[in-house]
Amino acid sequence: MTTQHDPAPGITVTRRPVSWTARVIVALWLGLGGAAHAGTPPVTPAPAATGAPVEQIQETTVGTLSGVDVGVANMWEREYVDGAGAARKGLTARLDYEVGAETKRVVVGEGSVLELGGTRWQVLALTKPSGQNGTVTLRPLSP
Repeated sequence: MTTQHDPAPGITVTRRPVSWTARVIVALWLGLGGAAHAGTPPVTPAPAATGAPVEQIQETTVGTLSGVDVGVANMWEREYVDGAGAARKGLTARLDYEVGAETKRVVVGEGSVLELGGTRWQVLALTKPSGQNGTVTLRPLSP
């Protein structure tokens, strides 16, 4: 584990190493078929559903996306998989939700895409002020 200072004054980010196996599991959970190499160009955002609201869920709370209760926890900088299947490093959050009787846990960051209640959702932004709970901002994508 390494600690480094973020560009914002007073914010310290602790990085925890993520194994290759964990990256592949996250990619499979997101239905992306595996992790790609880091350093790929940013993902071009898919179009939002017409008139679709942006949803925000605060860390340590539960929000509802497409009728599915989604909990947000464990926000810190680490590797994750974006919507194009590329491995990236940045601020992330763990989302917990239920599919039938099974609880799913996925790590998401900016650009990640997941399907909930028949709707694809894209993570637009994550914010985490120093010493406070963070927020995940998502939007529904057009089918």
